Amino acid sequence: MWALEAGILRDISRAHCDAVCHTFRETRSYGCSIWELCGLCVVARDSRGSVLAAASIRVPGRFSPHVAECLAIREGAKLADA
Repeated sequence: MWALEAGILRDISRAHCDAVCHTFRETRSYGCSIWELCGLCVVARDSRGSVLAAASIRVPGRFSPHVAECLAIREGAKLADA
């Protein structure tokens, strides 16, 4: 959930949404662990390019690049709706 000051989003001119997916491998004495995560980020700017809001989240799982980008856009839509 986005926590923002009241009225801050009325000045949004554009939002940049991006995603990155990565597989982490961790080897320990008791075995190997594999973590698959996708990081999603959103940056909202006004017409002058000043940052109004920014956030990132981690989503567990393996996604195709297209699906990961769609998840980032969904987070951007949540920001716009906040």
